[in-house]
Amino acid sequence: MIIQNGATTNDRLTAHSHSFSEGLSSNHNHSASKATEGYGVDRNWLAELTLGFVAGPDKTLMKEFRFKGPLRVQRPFYPEGSPCHVYILHPPGGLVSGDNLKIDIDCHKNSHAVLTTPSAGKIYQADSCNVKQYQHVKLTLDNAICEWLPQETIVFNGANGCLDTEIALTENSKFIGWDIYCLGRTAGNKPFELGSVVQSLKVTKEGVPLLIERQVVQGGGNELTQRYGFSGHSVSGTLIVYGLESPICTVEKLRESIELMAGETSLKGMLAVTQRLGVLLVRYLGPCSEEGKNLFIRCWKLLRKELLGLDASEPRIWLT
Repeated sequence: MIIQNGATTNDRLTAHSHSFSEGLSSNHNHSASKATEGYGVDRNWLAELTLGFVAGPDKTLMKEFRFKGPLRVQRPFYPEGSPCHVYILHPPGGLVSGDNLKIDIDCHKNSHAVLTTPSAGKIYQADSCNVKQYQHVKLTLDNAICEWLPQETIVFNGANGCLDTEIALTENSKFIGWDIYCLGRTAGNKPFELGSVVQSLKVTKEGVPLLIERQVVQGGGNELTQRYGFSGHSVSGTLIVYGLESPICTVEKLRESIELMAGETSLKGMLAVTQRLGVLLVRYLGPCSEEGKNLFIRCWKLLRKELLGLDASEPRIWLT
């Protein structure tokens, strides 16, 4: 049983089950298709969250907050002055078949938002109908600053997930963010042998594509073991930075820092840095989501200084 923010996966599934049973017992004259409405291949559980940030006199304000379904935020925090820190909450704790999460973040001129999540996201095993599980995140920056720092997403064996992230920038926007994915639960000897996950990433500036990626991973597929794919590893991550004055110089600084990190500790995974079209990318591939996240945090601390001239202010929720 998995508990997050007071809700359990069993509670959620039980509630769905009770609703279904009551529907059957209340009216035996309904057709089978009517009685099972919302289940099977047609099930669809929508959750939406829209946030809008604007620059106030002395700090960034969250002026827009709209939601539908089980997506919320905690009240904004200001641990470092003007940047607005917000924690995005999904009380069910993960995606089951038919779930469709949509997160839309608008950062208006001169605002600065720092967004994270309280715990790992989860894509659970799909139901017997193999109904897809969707998550779409869109981050729109209008000459603003956004730091998108969610905790890792765990893709359970047998999941059927579609994960889409879109970052829309303007010329003077500054962005730093990451996504980390863990295929299966290797610590529990439950590798990703069945199911599939589609990961899409799109970065644009003034509507012009800077980076477009789409990765389709099949459970038990050859790409999980071959060198051209995951090379036997289960965790992958991408850190993205835009708005640096000199991306090439920053790449060299970051590579030097990574070499020092590798000399200090024995890394189980691999880290690579590159840049193209003003977008700096850090890639992680390894066996441990904790290692990947910690490496990204160390990179973020250096890159934040380069990008924003600010020392890192870690969200307090990471320490709990």
